[in-house]
Amino acid sequence: MNIEGANYPKDQAARVDYVLKNTFTFEALLAKCAPLYPEMVVATASGPALTQAQLASNYDLVSRCTPTCGRATAPWPPAISRPARPCA
Repeated sequence: MNIEGANYPKDQAARVDYVLKNTFTFEALLAKCAPLYPEMVVATASGPALTQAQLASNYDLVSRCTPTCGRATAPWPPAISRPARPCA
């Protein structure tokens, strides 16, 4: 959903709701991107742990894949991200 212009949520609660529904974990993005990048190594519960090199490669490939999957965006506007910054 494009939230620009007339589609932009009118109130803070609607903006936060949009963010929560459209924010994905690395694991979710890995699952979406793995079919597009055969060099990704996806760990299984019964398999060995991934090496540091495999993990680094996966992070790099997910960062390249997310624009292709339509999930990468510019940083969230401050009105959305400010309330959820526990480390700030």
